Amino acid sequence: MKRGSTRGWTIAMVLGGMTVGATAAAAQGPIYVRPGAPGEPTQRISAAEVTVPRSGPYTHHEVHFVQHMMVHHGQAVTMSALAVDRAQDQRVVNLARRIDIAQAGELHQMTQWLRIRGHEVPDHTDPTGHENMPGMVSPEDMARLEAASGAEFDRLFLELMIQHHHGALQMVEELEAMVPVLEANISVLALEIVDIQYAEIVFMERLLEDLDD
Repeated sequence: MKRGSTRGWTIAMVLGGMTVGATAAAAQGPIYVRPGAPGEPTQRISAAEVTVPRSGPYTHHEVHFVQHMMVHHGQAVTMSALAVDRAQDQRVVNLARRIDIAQAGELHQMTQWLRIRGHEVPDHTDPTGHENMPGMVSPEDMARLEAASGAEFDRLFLELMIQHHHGALQMVEELEAMVPVLEANISVLALEIVDIQYAEIVFMERLLEDLDD
């Protein structure tokens, strides 16, 4: 993952720990902050105040990436919602809430990026036609997840979400292979996706190992 400019996408999500503070954060919804000038504190702002500035030329590859990533994120949010009344391990519940908060915030940002530039905003709640995107969970596996509960749900959720996160990382890699210099907003979005989802993959893999003990 190339670390491009961090200017342009000026709003960063503040996320709590994997197992601490997730319940309170989920109740509040996505949290956004605006970095202050040098020597000034960071300001917490509402979703209504989030802006995605124009920052230069972009390619159709970046538009397609955002549109597809929105659908990809939408499936992760749907999967995470299932954990509320199906998961047995509280760590899985907290993780699902964290994923929901992080990806809901990025969905809001991607929606604005597309609207500002006059591009179609996809229905991110409908994965139909996107089954072949990297990491997407098949309808059959989604049905299995919906039917599972307790320890069975915990394991299946982690296995499928690890697959799903790896798919998002692959999508970023494929975009960077096609567009060596990304538009500033997309560069920071891609960096956020890689940083957050890679950390979550590591956590989920360790949690799976722990469930085996």
